[in-house]
Amino acid sequence: YGVLPLYSTATISGGTISGSKYSVYAEFNSTATISGGTISGGENGVYAKSNSTATISGGTISGTGGNLSKTSGVCAASNSTVIISGGEISGYYYGVLPLYSTATISGGTISGGQYGVMASGSSVTISDGEISGEYSVYAVDSSVVEISGSEISGEYSVYAADSSVVEISGGTISSDAFDIEIHDSSITLTLGEDGVGATFPGGIKVRYLTTLNEILGEGAAYWQGNTMILPADDA
Repeated sequence: YGVLPLYSTATISGGTISGSKYSVYAEFNSTATISGGTISGGENGVYAKSNSTATISGGTISGTGGNLSKTSGVCAASNSTVIISGGEISGYYYGVLPLYSTATISGGTISGGQYGVMASGSSVTISDGEISGEYSVYAVDSSVVEISGSEISGEYSVYAADSSVVEISGGTISSDAFDIEIHDSSITLTLGEDGVGATFPGGIKVRYLTTLNEILGEGAAYWQGNTMILPADDA
């Protein structure tokens, strides 16, 4: 461990911190507040567990070693919370990994070698920032994800499976293969508070178990510039 708050609070605003497995590990109702510095190495850059909270507004955080299939920049597990408003976060496998926890992302740059943000049984709110990965935003195990902003890009941008629910009301979404992919779940395109929804710079590419009309929320439509596009019922 680099920094290990247990039943306590850690505030990090600078310096360099590393651990062979966990660089910053907060457990048992603890709090880690990070506004600067470099946190690197180990399986997880920052790990919050057992009703703990990690608040990140700056700094560079990465997870690069250990068990590579579990490596993340930031992980929240066992009913914990991660709040990200800034900083650069990266992981060899996961950028941000909420496991039966809560994540709020309103800024920063997040990247993962496989998954940018991977929600498993979790609640995730994304309103700003940049997110990238082979799968940029990935929701499984009955997760609920709300995307109202941010720049999301990857091979596959937004993926939902295992009874997950994703609502997209804003942001810029682009992909090399598919923007939206659905398996036994729902993804809905809705309008934001300004009456505008998400933007798909390369056009919208959807895969599996849906039509373009089925994913439109009430009052929403597809537009290209100032022209409304009316897809066929089976498109």
